[in-house]
Amino acid sequence: MCKDQPNQAINQYLDEVRQRHPHRRTDCGALLSEFVSAQGTFGQGQAALHLGITKCHRARGRLEAAANQYLNLLSPGMAREDFPQEGLLSNILVGLGILDSAPSHRFLCRLLSESEHPFVRAEVLEALSFEHEHGDFRIALPYLAPEADVQETLSALYMLEFLGYAGRRPKAAREHISPLLSHENPNVRSFAVSALAQNRSNRALILSLENDPYLSVRAAVLEAIWKMDR
Repeated sequence: MCKDQPNQAINQYLDEVRQRHPHRRTDCGALLSEFVSAQGTFGQGQAALHLGITKCHRARGRLEAAANQYLNLLSPGMAREDFPQEGLLSNILVGLGILDSAPSHRFLCRLLSESEHPFVRAEVLEALSFEHEHGDFRIALPYLAPEADVQETLSALYMLEFLGYAGRRPKAAREHISPLLSHENPNVRSFAVSALAQNRSNRALILSLENDPYLSVRAAVLEAIWKMDR
């Protein structure tokens, strides 16, 4: 994919939104109208993401209110696959993460600490992955513990990889992530390999899984080594 293609897709989407809301004078205003009026969860979710991408800070309250509205629909013990609005909630949370403001960071951290649903905590961790100014490795570390839900662990590893933990804190990354190379879940092992691949000093650790019984893990090892050798 050409590096300018994502920007082209964003601009095309914004053009379409402006056409649908010609009375709005700014992209932020048009996106807010789109978020409120879009038919179906996909349209709302796209608007939520782009409110974050365009740094529409005045949309924060609207996004937080929407997130709370959908979270209130959850019943105790409800799983991700039983929640019809899961995709929309994920996009709202990611939009807030991309927005990367101090208030949105506090909101996401509050959800992380208060939610009783592992899949919600996992989605919040993924949303926090998109923060640059407020991104904090330490938030993810408790979810690498053996007692953590697998969904949470996968999202924590994604967050650490996205924020460059192994490259910026190599010793700490090895200490916290390398135990997961022997995790019983192959997806966790694959994500751990990817998270460690940002530092060439982890080559031997990664190669310890080159004969893993799961193809997905072996593929993650090959990709990691390829990135290191580029």
